[in-house]
Amino acid sequence: MQCEKPPEKLRIATPDEAEAITGVAMRSKAYWGYDDNFMETFRPELTVTPEQIKRDHVAVAERDARLAGFVHLRPERGDTLELLSLFIDTWAIRQGVGQRLWDYAIAYAHEHGYRRVTLESDPNAEAFYRKQGAVETGQRESNLMPGRVLTLMTITLD
Repeated sequence: MQCEKPPEKLRIATPDEAEAITGVAMRSKAYWGYDDNFMETFRPELTVTPEQIKRDHVAVAERDARLAGFVHLRPERGDTLELLSLFIDTWAIRQGVGQRLWDYAIAYAHEHGYRRVTLESDPNAEAFYRKQGAVETGQRESNLMPGRVLTLMTITLD
C-alpha cells in the first residue's frame, strides 16, 4: 500500500521567515547544477527581505512543519501582477508543491482583480510555466550575468 504525501499548508509568510525563505531560493536554484560562483552572483536577486515580505505578497507552503516552497508576488502596474519568484526546496521538488503554489498565485490574482500575471523565467522553469499556459512575450538579458537570457512570460486570466 502506497502512502500519499500529506498536503501542504499554504499561508502568508512572516517577515521573520526571510532568511529561511532565501535559503529555499538558494537551494532550489543550486539544484539545477549552477556552480558556486553563479550562486553567489545571484544571491542578491534570490534574497527575500523582511521588507519585501511586508510590502509584497509572499506565501509559503509547509509540509510537516517544514518550509517546502514559496511564491513571491507584487503588483506591477494597473491590472498586472508580477510573479517575482516561485521556488521549491530540494526535498520537495517534483511532489506537486510548485503546482499548488502556482494555483495559489493564480487564485490570488483572480481574487484581487488582476487580468494578467507576468514573470521572468529561469531556463529550467520555462517548461513548467508553459504547461500552466504562460506564453513568451519577450526576452531580457540578465543584469548580473551578460549573455544569460531570461524568457519574459505572461498568462492572461479569464
